[in-house]
Amino acid sequence: MAVLVTNNAWGELAASVTATTPLLTLKSGQGERFPTAVEGTSWFYVTLVDEQNNLEIVKCTARTSDSLTVVRGADNTERHAFNTGSRVELRPCAALFNDKLSHDEWESARDALKTDFTNTMAETTKTITATVESMQSAMSNDYVTTAALDKALSEKDTANDEEFLSIADAKKTYLPLTGGTLSGALKIEDNAASGLTMRGGDLTISKKTVNNQSLGGNITAAGTIKGETIRSTSDRRLKTAIVPIQDAGKIIDKLKPVGFKWKSDGHASFGFIAQDVQLVIPEIVHGDERHGYAMEYNCIIPFLVAEVQRLRKEIEELKK
Repeated sequence: MAVLVTNNAWGELAASVTATTPLLTLKSGQGERFPTAVEGTSWFYVTLVDEQNNLEIVKCTARTSDSLTVVRGADNTERHAFNTGSRVELRPCAALFNDKLSHDEWESARDALKTDFTNTMAETTKTITATVESMQSAMSNDYVTTAALDKALSEKDTANDEEFLSIADAKKTYLPLTGGTLSGALKIEDNAASGLTMRGGDLTISKKTVNNQSLGGNITAAGTIKGETIRSTSDRRLKTAIVPIQDAGKIIDKLKPVGFKWKSDGHASFGFIAQDVQLVIPEIVHGDERHGYAMEYNCIIPFLVAEVQRLRKEIEELKK
């Protein structure tokens, strides 16, 4: 954006204006003496003077023919009303020089930035080129070409390849009998349903933090999970925002215990429908329509205990 100037630009008001009128109309044909300002792109300053020597500087932000769109009271001048015939002159003013100086400083800073960017890009290009050349040199010493590898393999005796596995390939293909670490996913398929058996050891599944995101630590089973004891982590130090359960009875009244049979094997059981519980206690229902829903049955126990405690107190009061 730039401030505009021109020589011998003057005119007279074709109509009187108040102290707040944002549009000045010059006498016919006089608008061509002034620069063409475009809203949001360029502007110029004009001075209004009347017969009583009232003076006001305004900022013209757009000119269309003989009409000037202006901001009144510019450059710390007071707004006035002006009669028809008052002079409209493009005079030098402080605001003009200040805007011109700011524009020049901006262009100078832009040119300096261009120079710095060009120099930086040149240095970066040199560094990248040197790094690539160094990597190419290292690769020529550490790696074999495809042609040389094909030649070496064609000369190798492969008579026993189908019966024996090299030590290097065995380490990549099989886990050792003792110890060892597996990286990546492990899939076990067994048509005889013999499964995975562990003796004399514990199965520990822990979470892993990657990029500040906690991953893993879950067990998902399509069948039954059996064991002598199932323990839920419940340490106070791992919890926050602890509050007593209120109105447990109202929540319990809305739950719908049901009997049902599993579609997978026809086994009869009792419990709740996750979608029904989600309407009452959505915090303990997980999943979605696509993958199915599951719920934390243990979380219903606190509501039952809270309601039993309330009923015991009520019974004690009735006894009294």
